[in-house]
Amino acid sequence: MYYIGLDVHKKTISFCVKDAAGCVHREGKIGSTRRGLDEWVRAMPQPRTIAMKATIFSGWIYDHLLPHASAIKVAHPLMLRAIAVAKKKNDTIDGAKIADCLRCDFLPECHMAATAAERQTCVAAVPDQNSQHALPSASGDLVPFLDK
Repeated sequence: MYYIGLDVHKKTISFCVKDAAGCVHREGKIGSTRRGLDEWVRAMPQPRTIAMKATIFSGWIYDHLLPHASAIKVAHPLMLRAIAVAKKKNDTIDGAKIADCLRCDFLPECHMAATAAERQTCVAAVPDQNSQHALPSASGDLVPFLDK
């Protein structure tokens, strides 16, 4: 099994591919486009499990890569302490740390709805005089607003 950590940004995605022993097989950067992901995923070794930190861009990347991996996991960004408290930070190191957390089963996963349509549905609380509703943001967190 190969473990792939992705550090996702608006224009680029840094990646690190490690095997079960923790040896780095590949590192690099690709463009954050569907075409770039298609070319990249064809060159990656199999079987593979992919992990990334939850960002505003994680949803479409998750959907796009889902058919190409044994599993895709999304990490809760605030609970991913290995990256948050690190003294040395850059995209390559972050991708490697995500791959290590995945490989060692230390990845603090957050729930990803199965499809893009499910992630866009409105979730509402029981209506009362202060009717509160919440919409899921792109990262899956609920963003509340008041209906007045």
